[in-house]
Amino acid sequence: MPSDAAVLQFAETKQDKPKRGRFQPGQSGNPAGRKRGVKDKRAIFREALADHADGLIQAVIEQALAGDVQAQKLCMDRLIPALRPESAPMSLTMPKGGVTSTQDLLAAHAGIIKAMAGGKVSPDDAKAMSALLEGQRKMIELTDIVERLECLEAQR
Repeated sequence: MPSDAAVLQFAETKQDKPKRGRFQPGQSGNPAGRKRGVKDKRAIFREALADHADGLIQAVIEQALAGDVQAQKLCMDRLIPALRPESAPMSLTMPKGGVTSTQDLLAAHAGIIKAMAGGKVSPDDAKAMSALLEGQRKMIELTDIVERLECLEAQR
């Protein structure tokens, strides 16, 4: 059991703390940090290259046409960016009438888990489907809260 002095000291230190965050408004967390308006090294480098951009681009193109593999890769990466993986559309059996209750959500989640466990759906696709169901859960919850609030207001 802590002593009364320890409890009092804890209460005093708790009252001394600012209520919102560690820093007061307008007070920097790093007063010795970068000053406003000072550009970082990348911005300075970008500005220095901007005057020569057309020549640099032309030189890379010429090197690529001459057979420089790295220049060719640079050009191709800009012309044809890498494709992001995209999953094929899929269908799962959902509860009849859609997902409109928490029981429907449980059944839908069970179906997703079963499909993933059976190898019909990848874990990433199952995660995406679960995220959709989470959005649906929030909508069901919100609808329920609104209905309850309306009932309470009607009782007044």
